[in-house]
Amino acid sequence: MSSLIGLLRRRVTTHRWPPARVYLAETTALMLGLALLSRAFTYNVAGLDWDESLYIVIAQRWLHGELPYTGVWDQHPMGLPAIFAVAIWFIGNGLLAARIACLLAVTATAILLTRFLTRTRNEMLAGSLAGVFYILYMARPDGLAANTEMFNNLLVAAASLLLWSELSRRPPRLRTGIMFAAGLLFGIGLQIKYVVFPEAVLLCCTALWLAWRNGAGLARITLLAGVAMAGGLLPTGVATLYFWQAGALQSYLDASLRANVAYLEAPLTIGYMLARLRFGLLPLIALLPWPFVLAWRLRDSTIRRRYGGLALWLAVWLVATMLDVASPLKFWKHYFNAMIPPLCAMAGLSVMRLAERVRAAHGLRVPALALAVLAPAFLLMIKHAADSRSLGRLDIPRAIAQQIRRGGSDGRDIYLFNYDPLVYAYAGAVPPTRYVLGIELANFHTSSGAQSSREIDRILARPPRWIVVADPSPYHFAPPIRQMLDAALQRYKVVAQYREADYIQPPITVRLYQIRASDPETG
Repeated sequence: MSSLIGLLRRRVTTHRWPPARVYLAETTALMLGLALLSRAFTYNVAGLDWDESLYIVIAQRWLHGELPYTGVWDQHPMGLPAIFAVAIWFIGNGLLAARIACLLAVTATAILLTRFLTRTRNEMLAGSLAGVFYILYMARPDGLAANTEMFNNLLVAAASLLLWSELSRRPPRLRTGIMFAAGLLFGIGLQIKYVVFPEAVLLCCTALWLAWRNGAGLARITLLAGVAMAGGLLPTGVATLYFWQAGALQSYLDASLRANVAYLEAPLTIGYMLARLRFGLLPLIALLPWPFVLAWRLRDSTIRRRYGGLALWLAVWLVATMLDVASPLKFWKHYFNAMIPPLCAMAGLSVMRLAERVRAAHGLRVPALALAVLAPAFLLMIKHAADSRSLGRLDIPRAIAQQIRRGGSDGRDIYLFNYDPLVYAYAGAVPPTRYVLGIELANFHTSSGAQSSREIDRILARPPRWIVVADPSPYHFAPPIRQMLDAALQRYKVVAQYREADYIQPPITVRLYQIRASDPETG
């Protein structure tokens, strides 16, 4: 054994690895280790985002044969639940599977950001900084849940890297295979969330424009555009054929078209919009100046000659993500995560350019600037440590599911009126309605198309053995619905009560109700 170890050691120490390969291996190890360390205490913390819980329930029911849209309704494409379904099939635990998938997506995006700067201008330290910035900004509470932005950031970063790597060649070229691959990545992103469309259009059009300026003829540009569109439409075509073959085409089209149009039409007051912009942009305050710093440094002709094209590409990418954030006209906090990849790339590049001008001890320039960039992310991690990354925090959805199991359930007698859908996943229950997320029967009943009063009356008339209610309600239900619920709860008793506080909403009291044994309809 000792001789074998000695042989391996000699092979490793004497082999001359290419510097680029060594750097890639080191970067991968650094990003994975940093992501594991910064997210390790979140893998069992429920309640970070109820959208994540909805996707987990969709995936779980899909594995049990219930098609999305017909079994569990959502207006988003089913790309993310499909990813979760694969992860759950391997891992079992829905929440853990989603968080591990998210960890891998965040790590891969950080690695792509490092490659973005090292492949174009051999900026190894700038690339490493960009990756570290991304990992740690995604470790904020808004980046811990396995939401759509985490996965689309990976796809968009990969497509952006493919296109820019082609355009930064000497001489520049844009091959049809690369254009198809980039379009395909954007198309997969569209099947995770439709708001990737601005990134797809702006980045592909910029690539085609730069190719035209570099001498590509009109016929060549037309061919490349057609190839990109073919790749972009392919995933949507596959999804449409799948739901058509499964007999759910009408539900799929209703959710994809009518529901999203109605969602865009839902009013958002100026006050709410300004408040959400503040909550979305304030955590990124230390990233936002770096595009302007980079523009300032580009006044130097030498820097402009070396980095001008890259700065233009990153600027287009950033503008596209801003359109991504704004296009649904709702400005939820997690939407702003789409802006972080180009901001981190710009910050990494700008820190190195600014460090060249800062008069300070050479060894302190870059660390001091990097810490300034990361300060808001660190402060948010510290501020919300108790409700986003605590091993000791009670997992309330799991506790409710365990209480239900102890009290007995047939898996079809649980109703979550306005609470985290993850309870269904933990209990292995079949939801009594396809509108699993309570907001679809409340604030967004117009976009979901739900007949809220009729749907809730049907559920309560059964009646379910268990009902979970959160107060004050995170959603606004019409007064007749609350009266209907209050009347139904006269037949129930409270068997468990929990106080829940998280970083998203004010504290709520979660009550688990069980129907009284004396009720004649329970048998």
